[in-house]
Amino acid sequence: FQMPEILGQALVWGGVAAARFSFAAAGLDTGGRELGGRPRKGAGAAVAGAVAGLLLGMATFARLEQFWVFVPFLLAVRAFLPSDRRVLPPGALPAFALTAGHGLFHLLWIPTDYGNRIYRSAFEVWRSSVFALARLVGNDGYVLGFLLTWVLPGVVLASVAGLLGWGWALSRRRPGSFWRPFVLAIAIGWLGLLYSRGLAEGISLFEGLAWYVPWPVWAAIVLGLPSSLAFSPIELALLLEAVDQVVWGRVTAEHVWAARRLVVVVLPLVALAAARASSIPGGRGVRRGVLRALVVVGILLGATGLRGIAGTPLQSGAAGFVAEIAGEIEPNGLVLVSRPLDWVHVAAGLWLGHGRVTLVQREPGLPGYDGILERHLRAHAGAPLYLLAGAVVEEGGEESAIAAGLDGLPEGFSAARISTHVWEAPALEVTRDRRPGAILQRRAVAALFRLTPQSADLR
Repeated sequence: FQMPEILGQALVWGGVAAARFSFAAAGLDTGGRELGGRPRKGAGAAVAGAVAGLLLGMATFARLEQFWVFVPFLLAVRAFLPSDRRVLPPGALPAFALTAGHGLFHLLWIPTDYGNRIYRSAFEVWRSSVFALARLVGNDGYVLGFLLTWVLPGVVLASVAGLLGWGWALSRRRPGSFWRPFVLAIAIGWLGLLYSRGLAEGISLFEGLAWYVPWPVWAAIVLGLPSSLAFSPIELALLLEAVDQVVWGRVTAEHVWAARRLVVVVLPLVALAAARASSIPGGRGVRRGVLRALVVVGILLGATGLRGIAGTPLQSGAAGFVAEIAGEIEPNGLVLVSRPLDWVHVAAGLWLGHGRVTLVQREPGLPGYDGILERHLRAHAGAPLYLLAGAVVEEGGEESAIAAGLDGLPEGFSAARISTHVWEAPALEVTRDRRPGAILQRRAVAALFRLTPQSADLR
């Protein structure tokens, strides 16, 4: 199963490269400033800009962070940069808005765990705000209703009017600054929603960054300052996103490869900074030679870390494993995939590859989970119902993993085992305090159960 981070990396940095081509064709430097004379207008700049916007927008399909995290930082960069500098190249904004909006539509229309996290964050912010306001008015429902119905809309309208006045005053002194207050307000509100719950949900990826970037590369970046960090506006927004990804990876310790969050933005930015450090303009020959030598040594050290896995197919051959399971499931059936089989991406393989409807029991301990599960079961009343239980196990732990998966058996149902499926493949070891180096033979076992309701109202 391919990780979407690789596709996301290609789309994001393909968009950055297209933006650089667009700026060059329009007679602008990479920072969106005029190189001399008036900017040139031509089809080349517009086409390259549209390609940049298209690729950056399509990256939201591969990694949701490229919308949920990248866009507010892009707005913040636009709000603070001078008005005479462009953030996106000519023609990029319509293409980016169209494709990112398409991705947002998919998020709203197709239920995913990522979408549920966003909805939950927005709901928690609203709920906390209402509860805080209720405490201020002594839990008086009439007063609270008046504030929410009449005062809150008035505050919103007054804020919009204030932003309009601020933008008008700015535009008189600096033409082109009218929308800057709105952009800043949206960025602040968006980032406030993003960090409203603090950083408790994820773990830091500083250690992972140290594992995968050799020290000579860091030395070259530091010695090459400030040229190594001469980023364009788009790259600056990606830099802010990279800091977010490192400090708050939005992964927990149970994620097998938490450091994959570094793939899309963080590691390419490090490589870009190292490349710029080794090609500083106007630098002395000795300094430039030292910087290039450090980068070359860093590349060689990084390559040596691949010697144990180069040419070895990792986690391959799972298509047949999923096809076997799908063959035992009726086309109109509903499959409950018990945790932790969701980490093997079996649910995605059954749904996208074979059209079987799946429901991953990822967070059964959440309040209201039982009611949500019951509604799903009633919505599929009369359809065949299955439970897939199992895990990636060591030799001899198959039955205990299957028994643990039966904890996800819905109340009021009995289970009868239909078949058991096994998938074996080489995979990197799971590590917590160092980068993985050894290749182990991993074994995934999945038992398929047919569920039968015990009461008539569930049939």
